[in-house]
Amino acid sequence: MANLEALVEGPRARGAFVLRLELDGDWAIKVADESMLTVMAVLAGDCVVTTASGEATAQQGNVVVVRGPGPFSVASEPGRPPDFIIPPDQTCVDVNGNRLVESMSRGIRTWGTTARGEDRILVGTYANPLEVGRLSAQLLPELMVERTDATTQAFAELLADQAATDALGQAVVLDRLLDVLLVAAVRAAEDKPARRADPPIDRILDRLHKNPQSPLSVEAMAHMEAMSRAAFSQRFSQRTGMGPGAYLRRLRLAWAADALLAGTRTVAAIAEQAGYGSPASFSTAFKQEYGQSPRDWRLQRGGKT
Repeated sequence: MANLEALVEGPRARGAFVLRLELDGDWAIKVADESMLTVMAVLAGDCVVTTASGEATAQQGNVVVVRGPGPFSVASEPGRPPDFIIPPDQTCVDVNGNRLVESMSRGIRTWGTTARGEDRILVGTYANPLEVGRLSAQLLPELMVERTDATTQAFAELLADQAATDALGQAVVLDRLLDVLLVAAVRAAEDKPARRADPPIDRILDRLHKNPQSPLSVEAMAHMEAMSRAAFSQRFSQRTGMGPGAYLRRLRLAWAADALLAGTRTVAAIAEQAGYGSPASFSTAFKQEYGQSPRDWRLQRGGKT
């Protein structure tokens, strides 16, 4: 596990989709909404979560984190074919494509087969993350099921109550409470040394995410963990799916993409802080990564000009 602090600062929920599931009997849901992360808290009963890489049972008091964007299933028992499907637009349908949003609605942000189910699951999705958060999330396992403490379980119940409420600032309340559940799950995993993928590489990743503008060379990163450049690069690639130089380049551009939306700094100032020698070289690299210029990125996403 890496980048707890990056996860705290990274994939903060923004207008997250939050839903209470109330289910009885046998049931199975295929989730194909393409979200970056899905966080589930089991409030009562249990369920089986299946992804492409594995399967796990989650019980009352567990928080489940599924890394997208691939599909996964949540069911009352292993191997059950889906009764319901959640596509990218988050409108639940049956296996024949018939909409079920209205017929299975049980109130505000509440959906299921009954008003109060034996299996009660709170679901929140990170569909529109910031770019650094998107990159950080890819370092998580595809599936995590973590036992949380009483405080976190109380937050889950609070989020469930708030999900069924509409009031001033409600979206912000739901986002922040969902962040608490995510951080709690990552902390629980971080406390298990056996779950840590590669501690030396994770330490370097933490350093990079805390200061992506740092002009660290691959040799310097390797030296910090007393490795040869070749061994370090190999292990870094195994951990992240790309070499250290490529990862740092992508991280700097992700930081810049978020900075373009967050404040009033000019493109030239952001380019300099991201380690580029000129706005032109920054713009070229940014367009290669994101398919549009920094100014267009800012304008199309409502950032401050």
